[in-house]
Amino acid sequence: MGLDLWKPEGAFYVFPKIKNSANFVWNMFKKYKVITYPGEWFGVKDRVRFSYALDIDKIEEGLDRVKNYLAKNK
Repeated sequence: MGLDLWKPEGAFYVFPKIKNSANFVWNMFKKYKVITYPGEWFGVKDRVRFSYALDIDKIEEGLDRVKNYLAKNK
């Protein structure tokens, strides 16, 4: 997807850099039914937190939804 990604060591989550991250978190939840968290909650501004502690099918479905959002909100 071309995201600038930061992956902390020893964790099962990543922090991609997302333009307008607060809007992204809200829209992903309300419109795309994907839960993400503001990076600011974890001390990482302008990023969002994606967890990958799920079944691979759920991860792929969520990433497809993120890809659709990003394509519509370039």
